[in-house]
Amino acid sequence: MNNFKEGQKVVCVGEFSKDNFNTDPIIGEIYTIREIYLEGLRFVEIKNPQILCRHAEKILFAEAIYSPEKFRPLDHQFAEDVIKMICELPESVEV
Repeated sequence: MNNFKEGQKVVCVGEFSKDNFNTDPIIGEIYTIREIYLEGLRFVEIKNPQILCRHAEKILFAEAIYSPEKFRPLDHQFAEDVIKMICELPESVEV
């Protein structure tokens, strides 16, 4: 089980194999968790068509899910600290 929750912002840190049916997350992009399942996550920013799949000996239509291991929680404190450091730089320093 993962420690994510619906509505949480995460960043993609892993690559996905490409197929012709799904829009997959992109490394470094930020996503908002829409739904959580034991096997994976779905995101507000990505809506894929439902495809025929097999789950627990049943055939059903379902939208793709993404492995939680390929995402990390967005670290808001780190981002705020970096912004604060940049704002405190003297104007003569080029970034």
